[in-house]
Amino acid sequence: MTEERIDGLGVSADTMLFMHRARIADLVVRRQLPAAYPVKDYVEAGGLVSSGMVLPDLYRRAASYVDKILKGAKPRDLPVETPTKYELVINAKTAKALGLTIPQSLLVRAERADPVTDRRAFVGALAGGLLDAPLAAGAPQNGL
Repeated sequence: MTEERIDGLGVSADTMLFMHRARIADLVVRRQLPAAYPVKDYVEAGGLVSSGMVLPDLYRRAASYVDKILKGAKPRDLPVETPTKYELVINAKTAKALGLTIPQSLLVRAERADPVTDRRAFVGALAGGLLDAPLAAGAPQNGL
């Protein structure tokens, strides 16, 4: 990151990286790089944005599989499932620190905006310097 200027960073889902998420987020923000992360924990640690699976939902679904197996179901008879819940989380404080304008199309899709968790407060905070237009009336209020 010091020899050549890059425009942004995408962090992959990896246990080693996850263990150092606060350090990674801090380094990336100090280098003034926008970065996207796989889960919200990075955003809660100061990262800019995450778009990924809702991990607690995956854990609940895994527990359902364990329950079925303990009740006698054969693992080979259970269907393979893929994640069904995803979330977009944006850190308003980091966006402002990076001088970024968050597109309105992302704001209306964001489930949360840490450290401001209320969507209206988040949109208001960004409108104070980052948004050109207010949130459209009747815009979808659900996540992805």
